[in-house]
Amino acid sequence: MCYEPKDFRQRRPKSGGGWDWSVKAVRVVPYRLPQLLAEPTRSVMVVEGEKDADNLAGIGVLATCNAGGASSCWPTMTKQAATTPSKSP
Repeated sequence: MCYEPKDFRQRRPKSGGGWDWSVKAVRVVPYRLPQLLAEPTRSVMVVEGEKDADNLAGIGVLATCNAGGASSCWPTMTKQAATTPSKSP
């Protein structure tokens, strides 16, 4: 969820309906994971959000993002990745 001023919160559905505003114990996977797995030898751009990753994919660049932004890479990431700075204030 996006708020004004700019702030993002993560949530997950509760089994009985509604939302749980905690993502503790949730397995975190990279955005566009199937595309990353399909091309394990290509370089990957790690960008700040899904929109940027999708735009890059639209021009043929293998890209992903993750919860926490590009500066917060996954400890299990084994590929060499390039990050891009955010233009957000």
